[in-house]
Amino acid sequence: MREHHTLEDTLQAFADVAAIHARAQFAAGDVALAAVQEHGRAVIPKLAEVARRTRRWVEIVLAVAAAVPAEMREEYADLPWTVFRFAASHVDIRPLEEWLQMAQSEGLSERQLAERLRGRATVRARFVCDECGAHVIVRTDPGTAIYCPVCPGYDRDAVVLGVAE
Repeated sequence: MREHHTLEDTLQAFADVAAIHARAQFAAGDVALAAVQEHGRAVIPKLAEVARRTRRWVEIVLAVAAAVPAEMREEYADLPWTVFRFAASHVDIRPLEEWLQMAQSEGLSERQLAERLRGRATVRARFVCDECGAHVIVRTDPGTAIYCPVCPGYDRDAVVLGVAE
């Protein structure tokens, strides 16, 4: 691996590796799709075994590869593969390319697309309990009161860590 002298070089190298990972997921799906077309679905467990992955993983990469044409992969190459996975699994709600356009134009991740789908945004909040010192990290709806999960013996109001905002 080459040395990186600037933060920009390091960030670009990281982005390049992430893009390679996305292309590798599509390549695995393309191979799985070709194998299923040639040998039938009974080949899926064998693919999982040789890849040392689960059958579910093979089914997912296969489904995404089948759903996303090569032109769309190239057009939206800067998106993470998980966004393609999300879009492919929600074409009953809106067309694949609309999901991809939304993710690209608004800079949305898979999680953010899911939040849009649910019609609400969630927030990530971090608290430290003053009573026991527990560190608590949650993702929840804004305005939710967060209680310490470690202090069950205390009065519930005494262990309110805060409100997620």
